[in-house]
Amino acid sequence: MNKIIDKFYEVIEKIIKWICKKFDIAEEGNLVRDFQKETNTFIDPEKQIKHEDREKDWNLER
Repeated sequence: MNKIIDKFYEVIEKIIKWICKKFDIAEEGNLVRDFQKETNTFIDPEKQIKHEDREKDWNLER
């Protein structure tokens, strides 16, 4: 399962680089940061899982 997730993460990174090149976006980091901020979603699967776990814990405390 980890191998699949790692491969998916590699593909996502390639897509981001391609989009930046295709649309002449200077900074990949800015694109990723803006996406994560606007969608409240992390591209890094480990960060996303931790984020979702924290949200679940926070919602349970309410």
